[in-house]
Amino acid sequence: MHAELEEKLLGIIERRLGDAVSRVEIKSIEIKDDLAEVHIVLHVEMASTVAELAGRYFGLTDRVRDGLGDRFEDYFPVITPHIDVRQHA
Repeated sequence: MHAELEEKLLGIIERRLGDAVSRVEIKSIEIKDDLAEVHIVLHVEMASTVAELAGRYFGLTDRVRDGLGDRFEDYFPVITPHIDVRQHA
């Protein structure tokens, strides 16, 4: 189930972040039933400024929450990015 969920969420995240990133990878997804949370750790390689990336995060939680589907409809997604800032020539 995690593989399908990961693929679905990765698509949602990539579409939302768009060209602000050169690469996104989901490092882990942890379901915390006791807290009704889904913890998602991302590795993000930036292709833009931090401000542009931050602007793309607006609305991401709601989109990911929708993507979690009925099984996790009452869960809150906690999205933690690990950002790799690289200078592109």
